[in-house]
Amino acid sequence: MGVGEQNRRPPFPDLPSAQPRPASGPLAFGTTPKQYVIRQRLRQAQRRLLEKPGRDIAAIALDTGFSSHSHLTACFGRLVGCSPSAFRLAAGASDGVSCQVNPSRSSPARVPR
Repeated sequence: MGVGEQNRRPPFPDLPSAQPRPASGPLAFGTTPKQYVIRQRLRQAQRRLLEKPGRDIAAIALDTGFSSHSHLTACFGRLVGCSPSAFRLAAGASDGVSCQVNPSRSSPARVPR
């Protein structure tokens, strides 16, 4: 097969067409895929903050897929309502976590069990 013949072929002939499915996409999860991933990472970070109180927050950020301490802190503050260190302190000071959570946020302040 010559070079000219390769250019005329469709690049991926065996792939099915990308038609939307009723149960997929942002509506299936109530959020976009990126937001879903961020929330999952935040939940994992919440667990690690509580399970490993001596662990550096920057290390937890990198372990859970955030690019830096500041990236984790920005996402944490926006969705949880407090900084990771305030979350950790609140958890150690009482029976539960008492960050100020905005009711319009869809991420819980408590760690799901």
